[in-house]
Amino acid sequence: MPPAPDHAPLVSVVVPVFRTEEYLPACLASLLRQTLPDFEVIVVDDGSPGEVAGVVARATAADPRVRLVRHEENKGVALARLTGARAARGRHLAIVDPDDEVHEQFLDVLHATACRHGADLVQCGLEVHEPDGTTFVVNRGGEPHQLEGEAILHALLAGRMSNSLSNKLMATDLFVSVIGGLKVTWDRVPFGQDLLGLFALVGRARRFAHVPDALYRYLLRAASRTKTSQSELLAANIQSLGVVFDFVRGELGRNPAPAALVREFFEREFVVPVVNHFWRARDAGPGAPAGLPASPASLGLLGALVGRGLFVDDAPETSRT
Repeated sequence: MPPAPDHAPLVSVVVPVFRTEEYLPACLASLLRQTLPDFEVIVVDDGSPGEVAGVVARATAADPRVRLVRHEENKGVALARLTGARAARGRHLAIVDPDDEVHEQFLDVLHATACRHGADLVQCGLEVHEPDGTTFVVNRGGEPHQLEGEAILHALLAGRMSNSLSNKLMATDLFVSVIGGLKVTWDRVPFGQDLLGLFALVGRARRFAHVPDALYRYLLRAASRTKTSQSELLAANIQSLGVVFDFVRGELGRNPAPAALVREFFEREFVVPVVNHFWRARDAGPGAPAGLPASPASLGLLGALVGRGLFVDDAPETSRT
């Protein structure tokens, strides 16, 4: 029996929606199958032109744990998540993208882990589904473990956390205070928002716990921004990475870390995506000369990478995981 609508749940789940209504019913169905019964789902309609309210109304009629919050105009995914978090009544917060799904034990396992270790940031593994049907598991953290203090930041720098915020359970007050307090113009960060937000959260989390089980299903779409070949989007993504880099540089100035870890992080999270973008931009757009990027931003960043001796000949693969 679901709890009463006015009950303060253990966990609040925020689902921001903009032009992804077609996937929302499957996402909500996976959430409503959770073995942890004491939670709420807050769908944030981020000024989407589709019928989000109708989808939520049908879900609410069957299960009162689902409710709707609406932006009159589109504000972007970061601010939609923040709106949902501010409306949350649960002590712990999960963020689920509307075109993804979760394992039925997603909330149960992460919440139990958070309580057992007193962790305000918990991560699970990811089950990644490619558009061609390929499925694989990403477990950056390895075996179950807990970390405190500066070891949390070092783990992020060493690649022991996925960049996604969606396979995490966080203390709600931590998320609201950290993300709500960031002086970031979010519309300048259409790409890399999760990395920026995670870096901010890691710098202020007291205790982190990792669960290796792949409890979050990340369903990559062919039209995903991470896979775009449109020169305008590629250029915007690279400019966005520049904003994220400036933020990370400022954070590391306040919380220094070993140089080897910083170099590893920079190459993995900035060099690899930029090179990957360059290879996709080479032939993007009409009239692009063979072998040259269609985007001036891509060409400029390629030059910067060559100048630093960081360019590699083969195009690496990367994703938000």
